[in-house]
Amino acid sequence: NYHYEVVATNGAGIDGEAAVLDVTVNAPPKTFEIPQTDMTATASSEETKDEEETGYGYAKNVLDGDPSTVWCTQWNAELNEDGKHPGPHWLQIDLGQVYTLDHIDFLQRNLSSPHGQVIEYNLSYSEDGENFTMFVENGQWDLKDQSNTVALENIRARYLKLDCLKGQGDYVPAAMAEVNVFAVEKSV
Repeated sequence: NYHYEVVATNGAGIDGEAAVLDVTVNAPPKTFEIPQTDMTATASSEETKDEEETGYGYAKNVLDGDPSTVWCTQWNAELNEDGKHPGPHWLQIDLGQVYTLDHIDFLQRNLSSPHGQVIEYNLSYSEDGENFTMFVENGQWDLKDQSNTVALENIRARYLKLDCLKGQGDYVPAAMAEVNVFAVEKSV
């Protein structure tokens, strides 16, 4: 907070009445990236059969710091008649503890191949992993950029759940490369 006394002077140099002015400068909150190693990821399904050798397909891949590995829903035809795990599809992140959150970055899998990049979604949050509050309902990403950021407006949460309502292409219902979550630093 800053405290100023302002005095206006007319053209003849005569001072008018003084006014007191208090100014508050609100700096944006300082944030930090929650280490991916502190988080865990689970999903409605994972492609484990056809991705055994590559290591792709697993939910944990969204937290490995490597955008070339991805989580994707099950698509192997041996496991399902149409090759797709029936929806709804979701990806849930456990942050390991409750934080006040600033934003979350979702890095879609490579956009050059239309396989499950999330186009429509819901995003909800929870402190206990059981009672979720809807934060974004029927959100849309146009996929002009591989990275999609959602401002979280200082919500308090331990769990974040991305419901994948519609994915790009017909082959893989849902996929994601990386998830990075940013929390607000505690004030001293």
